[in-house]
Amino acid sequence: AEAPGESLRPLRPPRVGRRAAVLPEIPPHRSVIFGWWGGSERELWPYEDLHRALGAASVAMVPCSSTAMLLRSRWRQAVATARESFYGDLPVVVHVLSNGGMDMYLRFFSQNPDFRRYVASAVFDSTPGRRDLLATMKALNARFPWLRSVLISALLARVIAALAGARKTGLRGLLRPLLLAVVLQFYGGVRTLRFLKSCEAEPWHRPSLFLYSMADDIVDYRIVERLARARSRRPGTPEPRMCRWRHSPHIAHLRANPADYRETVAEFITASL
Repeated sequence: AEAPGESLRPLRPPRVGRRAAVLPEIPPHRSVIFGWWGGSERELWPYEDLHRALGAASVAMVPCSSTAMLLRSRWRQAVATARESFYGDLPVVVHVLSNGGMDMYLRFFSQNPDFRRYVASAVFDSTPGRRDLLATMKALNARFPWLRSVLISALLARVIAALAGARKTGLRGLLRPLLLAVVLQFYGGVRTLRFLKSCEAEPWHRPSLFLYSMADDIVDYRIVERLARARSRRPGTPEPRMCRWRHSPHIAHLRANPADYRETVAEFITASL
């Protein structure tokens, strides 16, 4: 079992130590979960179970729109269910998972800005992070481990073909794929800057909890802490709470640290309602 996460506040020394095993009694609320890219509905079930165990009257799960590309009707139904969570007297807790979930979260509230007033708090798990070519390749490899050998084989075949054709085309045949990779990486850097700027510019003034890891090879923990510091400087905004683990991989903090994850989320939701 992994050591408990470090609960800390930005720009202050971390508070380290396992929290009490007795969970507080949480007031009634509703929960909306925004899933990560490539995550199936089945993979979101543990998060649904978590929120139901923490007293949520209802839990709406919205998969990433790219994941549900071939199931658009089910995705639209999930979005409609999420919208229904904001009608009523109960406050809403939002749980955002990875960059895919953050993208859906930003899009959902930009299209429904009036819903923000009903949000009590938000949990951000493994987000935000970079969205360039290298980060995309890492995410693909993490989601589809068998893809690594396919990509390596395709790359080797491409290099061999370029070397074989270099006699006819000269350096142009060798530089073309390299130039394409540079252009894609540059475009991804621009997308990253826009994405992180959207995260920072979001009109958020509610309590927030960031769950992340120093061992995450897809989302740099320094980017997460940078966003938290930026939000902490906003007038009238509660200082974000942070929980940082040392060894759990990307989007696997609940699986790697179930008790610690549950206790951290429970304490945060209780304090925010």
